[in-house]
Amino acid sequence: MVVFTMLFNPLFLRSENQIRSNILRRTPIGISIDEVQAVIEEQNWRIMSRSSEIGYTNHRYPPGEQIVGERFITVDLGQSSWLFYVRASWVFNGDGTLIDVYVVRMLAA
Repeated sequence: MVVFTMLFNPLFLRSENQIRSNILRRTPIGISIDEVQAVIEEQNWRIMSRSSEIGYTNHRYPPGEQIVGERFITVDLGQSSWLFYVRASWVFNGDGTLIDVYVVRMLAA
């Protein structure tokens, strides 16, 4: 069942960069936090975390962690059974303007 779900769920067939490119077509760099929130609501993505006080912690930046931006919203784009999940994080500057998008596809712990 898990293999079947992964093979036929387009979210898990695409690379993180492909998913990011698709998100950027819907929410291009430079739009407002309100416009991003409207897309999140339209897509029925579940918000996992958000902050209007601290930036996004990019765990993949060598050699460890880097704080990016001043605000962020992270959503759950989908899960494959209980094994995998894909999350996207929109990062904003202090004015609430989108400056970057990060996508993470990981094994669930």
